[in-house]
Amino acid sequence: MMLNYEKTFQRKPTKKTKFPRNSRRAVLEPSPPHPGQISDDLLRLVYELQFDKVEIMKQNQALQEARQDLQNSLDHYSDLYDQAPVSYVSLDEKGLIQESNSTVATLFGLEPSQLKGQPLADYILDRDMPVFNAHLNQCKMGKKKLLSTVHLMMKGGGSIKVQLLSVQSFNAAKQAFYYRTTIIDLTNCNSEIEAGESDSREFALDAVAALESHKMIGKLDDLNQSVIKANSRLMRQHRRLNKAKRLVNAIGKANFDFLNQLSDELKTTLNDIIEFSEILQTELFGQLNDSQHEYVKDIQTRGKHLKNLIHEIIGPSKSELDMIDLGFGNFPPKRAVKASLTLVK
Repeated sequence: MMLNYEKTFQRKPTKKTKFPRNSRRAVLEPSPPHPGQISDDLLRLVYELQFDKVEIMKQNQALQEARQDLQNSLDHYSDLYDQAPVSYVSLDEKGLIQESNSTVATLFGLEPSQLKGQPLADYILDRDMPVFNAHLNQCKMGKKKLLSTVHLMMKGGGSIKVQLLSVQSFNAAKQAFYYRTTIIDLTNCNSEIEAGESDSREFALDAVAALESHKMIGKLDDLNQSVIKANSRLMRQHRRLNKAKRLVNAIGKANFDFLNQLSDELKTTLNDIIEFSEILQTELFGQLNDSQHEYVKDIQTRGKHLKNLIHEIIGPSKSELDMIDLGFGNFPPKRAVKASLTLVK
């Protein structure tokens, strides 16, 4: 039986392509898709998450440094406040001592910790209690820099004459008012000096108030909250990044599995075509003329060439490569022209 393939395989005239000898061209070495080779949207998401992570870490570091600087300043001024020659206490709205420095504790012969929570009224003579109560009430009304003269009881008996110079402040952390009070010893002061030292006492109050003002504590608290929020944002970004990575890996694996399956299907089909062309060359089903032999040979050659391309592009042998590498290199033009003509014929 004679098979006629003349009508099936018709050659089409093609133009010859000329390439300069020893030309320098880009060499593209393809590789199978990797889990990192995904859509632009996912790549952009991963990049943004990584960028946000770096930015948050930088902000966190800056906040930690600022917090440490504030803490060092607070410790420094706290030491100055504690060792100040002027007695100083902080009173709540009930007149209870909340904080005190070492000077006032020494005045009463106690430790600062022993004074906390004690009513300042316990150390004021009974005859001066109306003055102290009026002083405290006027503090509650928000009167600025209130000045009153009372007598304090000393350890072991006796009393000293002092002036109470108070200013109302607001504790943002506790959402409550308190009164910064400077206790000035007037024992060795005559009336003229007592009357003339108003400015000095006000300066002492302002200095002490600046050392322990709620603004510094508020800034420190704000920085602490900022650090906590930054850490929380960082944890959320970590979770988003991990979720995106899992999604990227899942999509990459799905793409890789799909391409492997596609490779198997294409190779199976090409193997069938190549094997059938080899059977035709044996003339088992009939004798072939010269043109038919050439056509069958072309089918076999192109089939093997396509099979090799598929193996190089999506074959398992390249599964470990990350991305397609693009670079420049020398190659023989003859081989490239021959491979191109194989597909064009």
